[in-house]
Amino acid sequence: MRPRLLPLLLTFLLDACVGIGPRVLSRDHLDYANALSDTQKRQMLFNVVRLRYGDVPVFLSTNQVISAYTLEGTAQAGVNAYPNAPMSSFLSTQGTLNYSDRPTFTFTPVTGEQFALSYVRPLSPVQVLPLAQSGLPVDALLRLSVQAIGDLQNSNPLDGPGRAGSPDFFRLLADLRTLQVASALSLRLQKEAGSQKEAGSVRVFFLLPDRNDPNLRRVAAETRRLLGIEPGAREFEVVYGYGRLGHNRVAMLTRSILAMLVAVGSQIEVPEEDVRAGRTLETMRPAVLGMQPVITIHSGPAQPPASFVSLNYQGRWYWVDDQDFKSKAALSVLELLHSIAESGHAPQAPLITIPVG
Repeated sequence: MRPRLLPLLLTFLLDACVGIGPRVLSRDHLDYANALSDTQKRQMLFNVVRLRYGDVPVFLSTNQVISAYTLEGTAQAGVNAYPNAPMSSFLSTQGTLNYSDRPTFTFTPVTGEQFALSYVRPLSPVQVLPLAQSGLPVDALLRLSVQAIGDLQNSNPLDGPGRAGSPDFFRLLADLRTLQVASALSLRLQKEAGSQKEAGSVRVFFLLPDRNDPNLRRVAAETRRLLGIEPGAREFEVVYGYGRLGHNRVAMLTRSILAMLVAVGSQIEVPEEDVRAGRTLETMRPAVLGMQPVITIHSGPAQPPASFVSLNYQGRWYWVDDQDFKSKAALSVLELLHSIAESGHAPQAPLITIPVG
């Protein structure tokens, strides 16, 4: 039976060396993607909590994920034959197999001009509103990314007595969501031609097509009233700004990513002793009675048994419940807005040389 061992060993080594790439890729590709997604969620929650307690946010950008695999194998065989002593003849085989996985991750802290461009500068309506056309809930999107529509104010954690916002602002968002679900709200982008030296701008319009449903017609009429546009208008342009503009133009004062994180963090239910001690501000609640925070973040002394994302900050646990779909969806919207804010301003990644021989 021993002579069969050498072919089997050689076959195993050859098969392992040839097939390691596809097998490892199918296993590790999704593993790294899942780990990166979880890390980004935890970083988002980490900065929300830090801002809740007046701490400085910290962002690390993952520039590269490289995993180098090495598989080495050797095989040896020998025959000791003694013609005059057949019982002493024997065949010897031996082999070695070495495998190594050396992942390399490169992180870049976001600071200086890159921080200002990505997190301090407000997003434009043209960057935000197409997400509603993609099927994301328009009410959660606007609660996160907009400070005011016309003269209707969203909640503002730094606005003193008026920090809860205008009730009509939240009524408007509820009406827009009703129209979105009924496919009675759509978006149109219009590219404006620019000069030879300057790129053209993009204008964004919301469309309110007529519907036979009396309830939808009532909701559309209320939406027009709250927006301050003409009663029969089927289209209105959205521009960056504040106040009533008229002429079927609606001003939208958008937020920066930093302002979004501050607003989300201001609604975390924190211990009363932290508020009394001056470690953080009092929890902010929306202007509409009974309305939940756009992202409900729980806190407690112990790690939750199951969560969508959780972390420990200064000895206390914070988490988003895995059974709270609205909060999970809103957190995903916030991550998408974060990605949009970073796009176009990515820092140069360091040059890495990986041996392939």
